[in-house]
Amino acid sequence: MNIVDLHCDTLSQMLRMEKKGQPQSLYRREGHLDLERMQKSGYLLQCFAAFVFMGKGGNPYEKGKELAQLFEKCMKEYEPYIAPVYQFADLEKNRAAGKLSAMLTIEEGGVLQGSIEKLREFYEYGVRLITLTWNFPNELGYPGAKEETPVPEAFHWQVRGEYPGLTRRGLEMVEAMEELGVVVDVSHLSDAGFWDVANCTHKPFVASHSNARSICGHKRNLTDAQIRSLAEHGGVMGLNFSADFLNDDKSKISLDDFVRHALHIIDVGGEDVLALGSDFDGIETNPALPHCGEMPRLFEAMKNAGITESVIDKIRGENALRVLKAVLK
Repeated sequence: MNIVDLHCDTLSQMLRMEKKGQPQSLYRREGHLDLERMQKSGYLLQCFAAFVFMGKGGNPYEKGKELAQLFEKCMKEYEPYIAPVYQFADLEKNRAAGKLSAMLTIEEGGVLQGSIEKLREFYEYGVRLITLTWNFPNELGYPGAKEETPVPEAFHWQVRGEYPGLTRRGLEMVEAMEELGVVVDVSHLSDAGFWDVANCTHKPFVASHSNARSICGHKRNLTDAQIRSLAEHGGVMGLNFSADFLNDDKSKISLDDFVRHALHIIDVGGEDVLALGSDFDGIETNPALPHCGEMPRLFEAMKNAGITESVIDKIRGENALRVLKAVLK
């Protein structure tokens, strides 16, 4: 078991389906990811995001708690197969017990409502990685996917510089995250926000599910300068499986697109910067790699493109594990 995936939206999809009256089993289910297929592909660790859609109103903090409670419920219900990770040593403990590992994350820093106390509360729930923004401005920063969205008036006092990146509270939150042992994630963050994180962090940070903008021009992807900076900070970026982020013409998607991004990212940032961040259950099904049971095909395509086994091992999990070892307490 050695695959580490830094991002999926399975929790949110499960909760959404259950509220529609369709009970979900994490062991075997429709969708992109379940325990049975993870076992088949040789997973070590899956990061499960508590994703909250801020555009629907309501209380993001309460929605985040609901998803954290679902994660806890799944860990208890499927205890023979999978166990949570709170500190790095838990990975080896779970592996020795023949179990998969799961780490709870947050995708949408607005869940914290700008509160350090709420950060500590979610840390107690088991959260060990936080994506600072999704596609809406929040108390911590400004997103990269929707630059045309005006900054809410309530956040004006916190905006720094001509183009919004991290807010003042966002800088404080990053500092608190590092002190606690929570990984800082810049996927979805504006370019200015990326550089704010790069300039204020003391530990490795990640872009959990982002590709190379030079290969596919989507704003969610990283520029070459950002890839180099991420590498210099000892961080990693998780290869995203969404067709939108792989090819400007997503009607022509194949495994070659995954490999093109991998080769470019390695060329720009080195072999230690690339990891996996599938975005399973949060993206449209990609016919080139439709679910987690097909993961070995990706590594075979990389091998056929000339990427060595040792580098594939780094992409498969070693690079991500290095970052987790450096940050988790």
